[in-house]
Amino acid sequence: MPFDSASSVAHVTVGNRMKFDNEIEECYQDLQFAQIYMRKELVKSAAGITFQWLLGQDETHPMNHQSPFLSWICSHLEESNVFLLSGKAGSVKSTLIKVLHDHPAFEGSLDHWMKSKGLSQLAVAGFYFYERGESVLQKSREGLLRALLYALLSQAPALKHVVFERMVTSGISQLTSVQSSRPGYYWKWADLQNALLSFMQHKPDNLGVYLFADGLDEYLSSEALEQGTTYDGDDNEMDQFNSAKSKGHREIADFFLKLSHYSNTKICLSSRPLPIFDNRLSRFPYLKLDELTKRDICLYASQTLQEANTSNGFGRLTAEELGYIVGLIVKAASGVFLWVEVVVEQLIDR
Repeated sequence: MPFDSASSVAHVTVGNRMKFDNEIEECYQDLQFAQIYMRKELVKSAAGITFQWLLGQDETHPMNHQSPFLSWICSHLEESNVFLLSGKAGSVKSTLIKVLHDHPAFEGSLDHWMKSKGLSQLAVAGFYFYERGESVLQKSREGLLRALLYALLSQAPALKHVVFERMVTSGISQLTSVQSSRPGYYWKWADLQNALLSFMQHKPDNLGVYLFADGLDEYLSSEALEQGTTYDGDDNEMDQFNSAKSKGHREIADFFLKLSHYSNTKICLSSRPLPIFDNRLSRFPYLKLDELTKRDICLYASQTLQEANTSNGFGRLTAEELGYIVGLIVKAASGVFLWVEVVVEQLIDR
């Protein structure tokens, strides 16, 4: 049989293409890690607070039609495409982030924005930082980018080749790492950053991107992670750790600012009130959660104590006495809902 050079070349080309496609898919699959959704799964609901008014879904709430979040999410203005949710520890920020982005009305709330921008597709990706997590990836920039990229590419798979082509052709993906979900892949910050920026640069004009990140204050830079690992109680080392952590906060804020420059993009962030985030994100819309949960805290404390007073004779208090106690709780809480839950439970158990 005569040698068919054209057929042979075609066979090699097809074979190489299949190998290339397989490596692209392996890069995508390797973005996953075991704890990628763990923090979200640990976030509990807060009794008595539904936050539905933030999406215009609670007609009984006085701010149902004045929600700053709903106004922002519907806005087509590119210069205000970042929203900062600020709140003290215990003000159930993570609960709010989870409730908002899991609510059936969430994507519906984005329709106005999408229509005003001529968008027909939407990709949503988020990450929950967790400083107490068992894995470095739960509190690092690498974990953030791997989670965002995995979610975005699962919704826009046509961009996998654009995102990973340089890694595969240059052999970057053939290194090894203990943080990889399986041997053979190593994710460096620079490579992950380039991959995400490549996604943003090459996404189709009709695709809107919505990103959210919970707990920016729990983010640890590589320097802070190293300092935390070696800390042995020395005050100087603690100062170095705090300095590295502040540097990391600037780093992550600046990274999201860079992402905000891409068109048809919205970014929702949450954090404890820190000057670094307040200063760098000051030009964007924001919501101070602990200032807006007084009504919800009052309602929760009133209903819970009233039920206890009726069912098990909790002090047999009058309505006036109950109102006085609730007032003290609301004032002392300063927006920290988790504190309210503990205090109310202790009062009932007395």
